[in-house]
Amino acid sequence: MSNANQSLKYLLEMTASSRPLHTTPDIDCSWRKLAFNYAATVQPLRLENRTKGQELFDALELGTLCGQNFDDIMPLTKSNTARRVLPSGPIVFVDFLTGDDANTGSFEKLPKRTLHAALEETRKIAKGTSRSIVLRAGVHYLGETLDLNSTDSGLLITSYPGEDATISGGQLLQDPSWELESEGVYKLDVSRWTQNLTHGIRAMHFRGQRATLARYPNANPELDLFPSGFITSDTEWSPPLYHGRECDPQQQCGKSINKTVTVTDAWHGMFQNYTIGVGGACERYDPPESPWCSGEFYLLRQVGAPMNPIPSTLT
Repeated sequence: MSNANQSLKYLLEMTASSRPLHTTPDIDCSWRKLAFNYAATVQPLRLENRTKGQELFDALELGTLCGQNFDDIMPLTKSNTARRVLPSGPIVFVDFLTGDDANTGSFEKLPKRTLHAALEETRKIAKGTSRSIVLRAGVHYLGETLDLNSTDSGLLITSYPGEDATISGGQLLQDPSWELESEGVYKLDVSRWTQNLTHGIRAMHFRGQRATLARYPNANPELDLFPSGFITSDTEWSPPLYHGRECDPQQQCGKSINKTVTVTDAWHGMFQNYTIGVGGACERYDPPESPWCSGEFYLLRQVGAPMNPIPSTLT
């Protein structure tokens, strides 16, 4: 406990302030202000949103470390509203929802649907000419990598003024038919979308939020500090499966290979070495490794560790 307490004290001291060592408050606060203003330059739409601006202000600790007032620094972003105009030169418009790649790419109801088609259209314009691809609001999915080369030098890809466009490398699940399995539990057969996916679906977003794998107790491990939604009624759980075979609850669900990670002396913490499992049940992740899949973690549950042990059912 003595070593643990010393480690905790050291870590708290190291995280007490994000200000780099051996720098003055004036220099430190100057770059924080520059970072805030630069963010307003590269993402003006976000910084014109007061909530988003406050999030960045807090993340840079301009109030706590530099004594700045948010209302005093926020107007600095207004000078960037001039950028909310269409760029000059030839423009190819893209609308993933209403566009068609057979269209010319003009604004008047003839936008392209995909970035790839828009890129090919801009390559018909004389090299060296200032040209742009303007994305309308929404998510623009890329079915394959968008390759840019020297012929695309000078090309600007931007969102339409006042609209928020997102480029995603994911695959859209068109018209998914969710089935009600039980109260609050839905299921979806994704086989028709995964035929061309080498690794299957490793992550999913639903209504703009990252979906998490089913787990017990019910919680979002990215957002919930403590598990919530414990099931109190009688419930029968199906046994875990690995490659279609039922797992023995006393054995690892899919045999992984243990690997010990040695932590350098420069890292001062409560643990100097730890073990991870590679493959096995963790093969669904990228990279396919985690402490959860090691034999020590899976079977021994880390009993006796100075921190709260992770629930044995959370695998």
